Amino acid sequence: MDSRPNILLILTDQQTWSAIGDSTNPHLRTPHLDRLRRQSASFPRCYCASPVCGPSRMSLATSRPPHEHGFTHHFNKLWDWDARGLVSFGEHLHKAGYDARWIGKWHASRFIPREVHDAEGFTNMTGFGPERERLGVDMDALWAGQAADFLESKPQGPFFLGVSLHNPHDICYWIMQKDEDVNARFSPPPGAELPPLPENFSRDPNEPAVMRLRRDETKYGPELAWTKDWDETDWRRYLYAYNRLVEHIDTEIGRVLDALDRSGLAENTLVVFTSDHGESCAGHELVVKLSCYDEAMRVPLLLRWPGHIEPGKELDFPVSGLDLAPTVLDAAGAEPLSDGRGVSLLPVLHGEAAPERAVVSELYPTMQQLEAQARIVCRDHWKYILSWDGEQADETLYNLDRDPGEQHNLAANPELTPVLESLRRDFAVWCETTNDPLPELMGAASPRL
Repeated sequence: MDSRPNILLILTDQQTWSAIGDSTNPHLRTPHLDRLRRQSASFPRCYCASPVCGPSRMSLATSRPPHEHGFTHHFNKLWDWDARGLVSFGEHLHKAGYDARWIGKWHASRFIPREVHDAEGFTNMTGFGPERERLGVDMDALWAGQAADFLESKPQGPFFLGVSLHNPHDICYWIMQKDEDVNARFSPPPGAELPPLPENFSRDPNEPAVMRLRRDETKYGPELAWTKDWDETDWRRYLYAYNRLVEHIDTEIGRVLDALDRSGLAENTLVVFTSDHGESCAGHELVVKLSCYDEAMRVPLLLRWPGHIEPGKELDFPVSGLDLAPTVLDAAGAEPLSDGRGVSLLPVLHGEAAPERAVVSELYPTMQQLEAQARIVCRDHWKYILSWDGEQADETLYNLDRDPGEQHNLAANPELTPVLESLRRDFAVWCETTNDPLPELMGAASPRL
């Protein structure tokens, strides 16, 4: 009998790291994710590879950063995997004898897979009804139901099932008032208690240059333009709507987890829960994604594997969405991706020391100025941002222990020059390892790495 674990990946869209009710948000109820969190090990400092759907999902699938896989901006046209030499972890699962399947949003190439092999490396099971395909309120129940049916059929293992749900991404449509049903269902009723504004609601006058570009963007990720005339109540109504969308997706996640329990397969199933990127949640007067701040960059990462992973364990050091594929392949006993940039997290879950490394994320803030971009380097409690808007370079340094809201840029503090230089060296190693083109693009404006 094959003793390798089944693997269930539950992936949401646009769920920030703190959007789990029993962790840090008292204005949110997520009983199913709360239960999963108590039963899992968690990585509260997990950073997405890029804070927008397509680039992040391509990195989740391949363990390669956006500048390598080339899907740097969020768009939906077909992507030529073969021409790029890309390999998804699904292909390695298949080679290892896994029945690797996918349900729901893909977006690492096409938006929603339709043909059987549209989710590269996986057997596509994504169902379609008459519903509006871009809206989680219409598709998530269908996909969660498909996943529940598959699990309750008691499939012969080992299997991998990716369940990729839309929400809380519908907050984009709520902000822009683009769907009457979404706005009617998730807006606060009269007299509802509204969440308070976050402590870091105000803008940082020394924010990275790419964030100043974001504030003027009206075409690529245009939601922020709808907030220009918002008052405090509007911002708090937005937070209320986002919380309700998270609760909506928690219900669908509960259906999937309950089906796994009923199947009798839970004891030999590794459950992984994460999201492709976060949501700005009014920090720095921002909404949605495409931001270098933690609200958009950090995502939840939970791993449950009874008898193999200690429940309730919290590992508070930076990890990356690039680590998903190596971790899944390690658990499956499959061949690792030869060109993957992440690491398996199983050794540290089994008691080994945390890996000595910095994690690097990438931001491409606009399609109007393709040269504009940033790199976000995190090590220990430090966060370094190298930002380039096409003409001007700047550096940002935050101490996340003392300044979790990222409101005080310390890059000009001479006492912290050694810290700044150390993080520059981390980025230089990254550039040498992955052939990151940003320093060459910046030319003479690049800081000495």
